[in-house]
Amino acid sequence: MSGKLDLIGVVPQPGPTGPPPIHPAMLRTRSRIARAMIQAHALAPEQAIAFSPGPSDVAELMKLRKAGVVRETLPGHYWLDLVANHYREQQAGRVRAMWAVGISLVIVAVAVMFYRG
Repeated sequence: MSGKLDLIGVVPQPGPTGPPPIHPAMLRTRSRIARAMIQAHALAPEQAIAFSPGPSDVAELMKLRKAGVVRETLPGHYWLDLVANHYREQQAGRVRAMWAVGISLVIVAVAVMFYRG
């Protein structure tokens, strides 16, 4: 396995009448599968692509399907719901921020205890 995702299906190259270019902010996702689907312009049911996940990507694909981020039209043809992906990324960011604030408060409390003692 080369580490690349294997997208099966023929995806036409964007041309003058092809899909608009992808804004770099849309590619800010932690999921390799989501990034691959964005780059392949699989962003609507009619743009679904054939996708056969490798053994290392099956768990991530199932997690994304359960969250409603990746949806299946025909068996083996998937597309990415950008809105669901955006909300999922926002929620993950909120959780990371809460953990960062909590850990910071513990560090400050420990530092204050050493300063007093």
